[in-house]
Amino acid sequence: MREIGALRNEARALDPRTIDEKIVAEVDRVIGDAAQAIDETIAEPEDESRLIGACEAIVVARERIEALRATAKRAGEIVGRSIELRRQAGRQLYDALLTQEDHRKLGS
Repeated sequence: MREIGALRNEARALDPRTIDEKIVAEVDRVIGDAAQAIDETIAEPEDESRLIGACEAIVVARERIEALRATAKRAGEIVGRSIELRRQAGRQLYDALLTQEDHRKLGS
């Protein structure tokens, strides 16, 4: 059960502003699946296939959460780069407009 608590803590650590509701629901579902798989091992703690199934469900949940974390990080980096490129493009446009204005003044 500690593993389920750890999964829930990892899920809570994700930034909700960067994650769609459908993805949050998917994370909740895979954590629920892992919890259910663990519950099923309680009835038959010697059933190796159930124990392995529970471990697999936990691994799936961990992988999904880590994939979300990595995707959110990459998206943030892309947004940051986009902002920087817009600043550079804005500066270049400004410089070009100044150059045009200087040429007009010289031509007058």
